[in-house]
Amino acid sequence: MIYMKKLALLLAAVVVCSILGGCQMENDPGSGQSGIGSSSSESSDLPAYEYNYNPYALPSLIEEKLGDSLSVYKAAVDAIESRGGSVPVKDESEFQLVTGVLKEYYPPFALVTAAEYSASDAAMKFSYRYNGNVHAQKISDYPAKFKSIFMLALKEGDGEVAKAMGIYLYATSSMFESGRSNLTAWDALNGEADHNSYAEVLGAALLQAGVDCLKVETKGGDGTPHLMILAKLEGSYYYMDPFGETALSDGTGLAAFGMTQEDCVKNGYLDSFTLKTGSSSGEVPPAADDPRFSELRLCARWKFDEKRENIIITVDGVERDWGPLVK
Repeated sequence: MIYMKKLALLLAAVVVCSILGGCQMENDPGSGQSGIGSSSSESSDLPAYEYNYNPYALPSLIEEKLGDSLSVYKAAVDAIESRGGSVPVKDESEFQLVTGVLKEYYPPFALVTAAEYSASDAAMKFSYRYNGNVHAQKISDYPAKFKSIFMLALKEGDGEVAKAMGIYLYATSSMFESGRSNLTAWDALNGEADHNSYAEVLGAALLQAGVDCLKVETKGGDGTPHLMILAKLEGSYYYMDPFGETALSDGTGLAAFGMTQEDCVKNGYLDSFTLKTGSSSGEVPPAADDPRFSELRLCARWKFDEKRENIIITVDGVERDWGPLVK
């Protein structure tokens, strides 16, 4: 596993401002205050992205997996948002299915200290980390974190590819490792990131922006688990490795964006690709074999054009157009 240098990422965070628009980085990466810098942009004449928080945002494949239990999942989200104590379930199997998906794809589940199945009244029961007021404040702060990201990364009218590229660049250029491990998207959004948090935040932000995506665990030659995002863009799936990007291009390129599974193998993720669904059984992820973005493997820097309909990439020191962003 490759570990990034904080100085390189600090420089990359400055570069992201020039690519996405003028911004102000408000937090020192070494201060421990934020794993993601808060930024704003007013340089573009395009209207700001209008963000509406969706607490139920899930990959379409996971919704299909939930089936009739999707309503139970939504009830569980509502309960957690309001610090509710229990939610009815059919049986223990449904409890395990729903809590597994909550753990993988609903970051505020980190506020739950215990989720237990009660056979006597057929319900899942929650215990919480914080009292009512603190819990409510953290729940209300959660959408604001994505709003801050989208203010910098997105513009109204962005298509799926433009959204994915904008959020990907933000994740690769504005996150910093805290030194702890096994951290979640919730941890990273609240100031503590590890190498897998890059993908966790990318995935959560893509879903909030309406881009369908899944989490996939891979393993490198040394057997170390590594998380990547498998995003569905205009009907095809592509891998994204924001942490790997920090090593390949100091976080300013698209070398690990829009990869096929073959690209991932070439980059050293050799042993397995396991879909993260919340269940204990390993599942094979959807195929990712469209080479649409293969030309970007050598892209070290890039920027949107004025209308965000195309991008300008730098390869071997030479700028040129790539695109368009919509097929």
